[in-house]
Amino acid sequence: MAHELLRLAHDAVESCAADQAEAVGFHGMTAVARFANNTIHQNMVERSRTLTVRAVMGKRIGCAHGTVEGPDDARHIAAQAAELARVAQELPDFVSLPDPQPLPEAPPTVAQDVVRSTPASRAALVATALAEARRQELTAAGALTVEDETLAVANSLGVAVAREFTRTHFHIVMQGEDSAGYAAAGGQALADTRVEAVARRAAQKALRGHNPAHVEAKPMPVVLEPVAAAELLGMFSWGFNALAYQEERSFVCDTLGRQACAACLGFTDDGLIPGRM
Repeated sequence: MAHELLRLAHDAVESCAADQAEAVGFHGMTAVARFANNTIHQNMVERSRTLTVRAVMGKRIGCAHGTVEGPDDARHIAAQAAELARVAQELPDFVSLPDPQPLPEAPPTVAQDVVRSTPASRAALVATALAEARRQELTAAGALTVEDETLAVANSLGVAVAREFTRTHFHIVMQGEDSAGYAAAGGQALADTRVEAVARRAAQKALRGHNPAHVEAKPMPVVLEPVAAAELLGMFSWGFNALAYQEERSFVCDTLGRQACAACLGFTDDGLIPGRM
């Protein structure tokens, strides 16, 4: 799949009537088993293959996106991008598309338990969480998600790379009469979701929260568990974006050159960090 997707990206770049061109191909499979009231109510699989092309004419850039099945689709999307570039406003800060750069050897990012999973096997895994809910006389809702994706990038300066990777996520809410518990886990492999352990953790939270006490609203120290900290830090990723900064949509627009976060926090945006999916 990676080789075929990269070939489609090359077809788009080679046919694009522009000074420079870039094509990003995506092929993905997403499978979700959703449940509520201790019952699986949806077990679906979606597959898609798309191509996004950037055409550059001087400092004018046009982008086009669409579903792609073969070379004709790729060339059509490239032609649309070139047409849009001709009428786009100039971007004064634009210099060039990136040149090829050496890539470090990456660790394997494809988990076979995701590739080989089926609707039946995913449902059986969710069933273990629902069994825990029934044992504790709680009501469960949530979802198990697995993704198998391939990304290919090619441009007219010689960039050509493709990568396949898998991702998984499981989250569950256990609901009692007057309390609830949430837990989640995920990673590259289906085993990383730890469905049974996560379900037990959510159930424990719900049971411990029975007969909740009133807490006065005031500033107080808070300890976040990993899933909560990850959710909070994930929101920061929406602000550290060059386009968002230029369009004045980023929360760091007024803090360039100044400290924007607490000194105990440090953020790095680097797609080549080992271990990234």
